[in-house]
Amino acid sequence: MLPELTQQYITTVEQPVVTTYQGVDGLKKIYEDTLKVGEPIYAALTTNAVEPLLFSWLTKTYTKKRIEAKIPVKVIVASGGWAEHYVKRNEKELRETRLVSQKAFPFQHEVDIYGDKVAFIDFRQGGSLIGIVIHHPEIATTMRALWELAWLKPDLMTPRGA
Repeated sequence: MLPELTQQYITTVEQPVVTTYQGVDGLKKIYEDTLKVGEPIYAALTTNAVEPLLFSWLTKTYTKKRIEAKIPVKVIVASGGWAEHYVKRNEKELRETRLVSQKAFPFQHEVDIYGDKVAFIDFRQGGSLIGIVIHHPEIATTMRALWELAWLKPDLMTPRGA
């Protein structure tokens, strides 16, 4: 009932619903929400220095649940860390990936766009372990359009002079 009321509130008031999550358990709730929404996920992220407890859960539990739910993900991932290993597992993990230079695009967090939501996730080991989810159709549509621009125009992903 709460998701329906939230959607009515967003539609009526046109203000985003912003929810903040903290710690490993809080970040897990964001990823679980992507499964509840059940729509394709568009992400940009780094695989460097992921909090070990969260990394273990993501690789052993979440990814399996996402695959079982047949939720595809398209990812723009910065090089370094686990990026090359991550890319090698694309087909098995129902994922499509574009690798970009970490030097040119120093992603510090993960951004996930799914359904009418956008999540900003700081999962860095030693970092704040905080996530913010913005639930608003127009914000999600705009962020997805920007993501699609980067995905469809890979030449834009190489900055001039790099």
